[in-house]
Amino acid sequence: MTAYYGKIHNKSTATSGKNYSKIEGRGSVRSNDLSTARSLAEGLASCVDHGNQIVYEIHARSKGWLK
Repeated sequence: MTAYYGKIHNKSTATSGKNYSKIEGRGSVRSNDLSTARSLAEGLASCVDHGNQIVYEIHARSKGWLK
């Protein structure tokens, strides 16, 4: 029996300067099986979006924009 694995890496970062704030996200997928990699890749964009939303809320709260 062969064991397949898959891994999603997601990183979202908030950066702010004097007159701007920026949220940036990126991700990658790894697997030892092509169908597993494709399946994970289909959800990668929503995973990055979700990470960006979490980072935005943390950043906005730290700036006092959200309560």
